[in-house]
Amino acid sequence: MEDEFAPFLEEPGKLKSVPERRYVPTSRARKFSFLTSSSTHLFTIFITSLFWGAFLHYALKHQKNSLQSRPTTTAAFSHPENTPHSTLLDASSYIHCGNTHATALALNCTYDILANHWLPDPCSDPLSVHEYQAFGPSWHGYASAAHTGPPLSIAGMAEAGVYYTNMHDHILHCATLWRRQFRAIFDGGGRALDSLIVDPEHTMHCSDFLVRMTEYGVDMRAIPIQVEVGFAGCWVKGQGDGVCE
Repeated sequence: MEDEFAPFLEEPGKLKSVPERRYVPTSRARKFSFLTSSSTHLFTIFITSLFWGAFLHYALKHQKNSLQSRPTTTAAFSHPENTPHSTLLDASSYIHCGNTHATALALNCTYDILANHWLPDPCSDPLSVHEYQAFGPSWHGYASAAHTGPPLSIAGMAEAGVYYTNMHDHILHCATLWRRQFRAIFDGGGRALDSLIVDPEHTMHCSDFLVRMTEYGVDMRAIPIQVEVGFAGCWVKGQGDGVCE
């Protein structure tokens, strides 16, 4: 990070000494030197441009693909045996929605537009969905990436398998899911936790996505923000009356 803020020029006292007079070639030598130097520089610029052009094309294509996706829960976490152990899940039974539209309906599951997953009824959270929709119309899904044609109904989104929203929607998806996660654990006591909010890979995906989005548009590094120093407490189980000495 130090290199990011390093000056382009060294400090005046650290500049290398420069000879008072440099060798000046004759007109013929100067012309040959100029042509040789120019050819070498042009060739170097050409090769360097090709390399960085190919590199940036690959990097931007890869980043675009990774940013423009709201993935489903990975296969590794679709089964309770593969879910990382947590005391929050102790003494919990696992129910699911299968892996087809028909099975999900038969198991009394509901398609959740916030999670873009079918969810069993105990994990249904209409409050979070309402918050998500209240942010604006970004949640509407379309059959094409160009958003041509009318938006799909929620039933149409559930049946589509794949549909398209926008990057603003992805930000709202991550932010509102964290609100859902907090309420499910803090207010709900962890009684019903859907497999998405206990999936560490999804949490990392959302946090990485939000951080990378700050690289677009306005330079966030140039906007000052006030930081206030606070003093937090820490609830520790099994520590008497919970009051710190």
